[in-house]
Amino acid sequence: MGGLGQSILEEGIEQGLEQGLEQGIERGIRAFILDHLEEQIPKERSIMKLQKCFELTETQAEYYYKKITGK
Repeated sequence: MGGLGQSILEEGIEQGLEQGLEQGIERGIRAFILDHLEEQIPKERSIMKLQKCFELTETQAEYYYKKITGK
């Protein structure tokens, strides 16, 4: 395979890797939040730790917290 076909294949592989990485990060965030809930860690502290551990903005951390907890 050469030229255009190779380029398309490489692009598809790259997109697949990016999607897999995103899904893995989301699973990690989910486990993190659920663990914090189980340990009864306050929401505000969880949000701060999410920002630090996953390099999220406050808005992103709030989004994931709300998405996973429904709170």
